Amino acid sequence: MRPWRDILSSATFDLVAGRAPERPRELNQCVQKISQKINQYHRIKKTSYPKLVTRIAMLREISRLAGDYNSDKHRAGHAPFDLAQASQRRAFGTGTWMDAVGNVTNVPRHHKNPVTNSFLRGVAKNESLDRNMLTLQRRALRKADYLEMLRTMYRDEASRTPEALISELNKPQEVSARSVGIVNGVRMEKLDPVHRPVELARDRAGNFVDPDTTGNADPASMNTMLLQWMHESKTDRKLPPFFLWLEDKIVCLSEDKGEIARVASVEYAPANHHGSAQAKLRMVFFTGNRIMMSDLSRPQNAAESCSTADYSSAIDKGGAGVAAYVWTLSGEVLIGQHQQSGFHHSSFESGGEVRCAGMIRIDNHRVQLVTNNSGHYRPSAVHLRSFISFLQDRNAIDGTAHVHCAGFVRYTGDVAGFMAPRGLPIGPRTQPRVGTHRMPPRVGTHRV
Repeated sequence: MRPWRDILSSATFDLVAGRAPERPRELNQCVQKISQKINQYHRIKKTSYPKLVTRIAMLREISRLAGDYNSDKHRAGHAPFDLAQASQRRAFGTGTWMDAVGNVTNVPRHHKNPVTNSFLRGVAKNESLDRNMLTLQRRALRKADYLEMLRTMYRDEASRTPEALISELNKPQEVSARSVGIVNGVRMEKLDPVHRPVELARDRAGNFVDPDTTGNADPASMNTMLLQWMHESKTDRKLPPFFLWLEDKIVCLSEDKGEIARVASVEYAPANHHGSAQAKLRMVFFTGNRIMMSDLSRPQNAAESCSTADYSSAIDKGGAGVAAYVWTLSGEVLIGQHQQSGFHHSSFESGGEVRCAGMIRIDNHRVQLVTNNSGHYRPSAVHLRSFISFLQDRNAIDGTAHVHCAGFVRYTGDVAGFMAPRGLPIGPRTQPRVGTHRMPPRVGTHRV
């Protein structure tokens, strides 16, 4: 679901309603009233904070009217509303989705992305009136709830200035010998009330830039939108705050889901760490010489032997059998399925500080591989060494296990070599230059 998406335009609604089969008089009056309300709603200035209250109220009214259409309220003596039929989408060509390893699969566009559980494409004007009414009832409420978030977020007038957001994004990364916070290039993901992915790099002059240097950056991506807003803010001091500025842009107004298919919410685990089934969120604990794990999405299930065999990641993250992990401030070890634009290292603790983060392979009750490969946190060698020491104290890792460390200190080798006494810089690790966000370790680099 994309709660920031606006309801369909008045022109599209009238087009769909006009070609629909003949309706009972009462139902036709309901359709006409909805058409009027949609027209009135879209005439309201979308980037205005004071107008949010009016927009929210109108969206809730439109949802109520669409609900009346979708019920049997106006269908006396006629066929009832067919929910199953209205829920069907028409197929128009194929769409693509990318799994955690980076494999691209072509499937019919009316199918759902198995990671985000959302349709790959939906074009309002090509769907039936019943389908649009069903969507309208749901989307209007979701949009109203999203606007309520913005209303709360921007309640303080000072928070609506461009300087407020830019200052927040420019704050240095929080880092100490004990913990590390997210880097400022991805901080927008945390600030976003629905956590859409934003990953910016810095150029040599220190300015935020898109790490995609291919020239094929998605025009509807949050990276593109944020950089455009920043550019406009340099000359327009009355520019609306970023999330209100988005309200009349393609990311919110597009009626073709295919145009904004890559803009989706990153999962942020709640305080109890219950994640989605796709996240495979597990808590790892140690008992004797065994490593166990519990499924946090099914807390009633018994603990089981810990293995990352059914996890996978992109090649630069470790490949098959490797899971993302964080070592939390409270000392918990959590693992999950790393998924680009789906589940990040920041997802575990909702963007909060951690002791360490990276990728891990666990098999046969031993940690076989551990890294600090996290683009969102970029923990230093000190943080990785502390985590390995924690594992050693619990007899969970041997000296022959593999270590990959990126950052000021680069290392590829075994645990024994990495843990040999030496002075290590705490960091923070440098911001990546353009195109280097992932920072995979280089094989064969010197031992430190």
